[in-house]
Amino acid sequence: MLAAMAAFLGNDTLVKLTAADLPVGQIIFLRSLFATPLLLAVGIIQGERLRHSRTLLHPSVALRTLGEIGSTSFYLSALAHLPIANATAILLLVPLATTAGASLFLGEPVGARRWAAIATGFLGALVIVRPGTAGFDHWSVLALVSVLFVTTRDLSSRLLPDRVPVFTVSALTSLATGCVGLLMRLGEDWQAVPAVDLVRIAGSAALLSAGYVLILRAMRSGDVAVVAPFRYSNMIWAIALQVVVFAAWPDTATLIGSAILVGTGLYTFHRERSRGKVKPASAALAGPSPE
Repeated sequence: MLAAMAAFLGNDTLVKLTAADLPVGQIIFLRSLFATPLLLAVGIIQGERLRHSRTLLHPSVALRTLGEIGSTSFYLSALAHLPIANATAILLLVPLATTAGASLFLGEPVGARRWAAIATGFLGALVIVRPGTAGFDHWSVLALVSVLFVTTRDLSSRLLPDRVPVFTVSALTSLATGCVGLLMRLGEDWQAVPAVDLVRIAGSAALLSAGYVLILRAMRSGDVAVVAPFRYSNMIWAIALQVVVFAAWPDTATLIGSAILVGTGLYTFHRERSRGKVKPASAALAGPSPE
């Protein structure tokens, strides 16, 4: 799980570096050209069978794809302008938002203590975003919007059929997201891609695929209740990459807000584990960040 989080943050880092040269829509499209065949190949290697392809017609697959398209478009647009630690910290809100959404839309019971943790977590997000202050960055709003789409993706993942081909779903989602990236560039000039950026985009696609392989292996080979909390290591990787790659230390508000979100998220997960609500399948398909 630690390696999976490192792979996902490596993907984000390469995308952010590339965004200094290329528009986000072009990056999304080009990355899908690499990621889609990679994910299909991984699915074949993992033994996914076409006899289960009819599950791809399940409405939850379409809803998950819509969530991924929205989350990728908004999150990468925000990531291009925000410090990577800030963008990652805002995404820590997703597990709490998913718990709230499961209660509101799926009818899952959520007690007073978990609602209190969710409310506290939202306050932590406000500490990071700092609305109405000099430190407010409007790109943070896009990151918050991406949280809504990631939550949609993760909630729909809970509704997927048990035998859905995980990597085939991810490949189709990558293809659909790439088409949206192409639409984002309609009417605008297509920029020449420097060789270094092409390598970065290919690398980001490889890391994205590796992250999915690692997270699935972690969920299948270990106790989910033990493994899943290590998702929060993504914040450690984000801080380390921001310091090493971008030579910037996260500000105090981001660190405080992140601590609040990690604490409340772990508490909420503990409560869900004690009630036996942790599902390996949905956890494997609900990645920590947009594709």
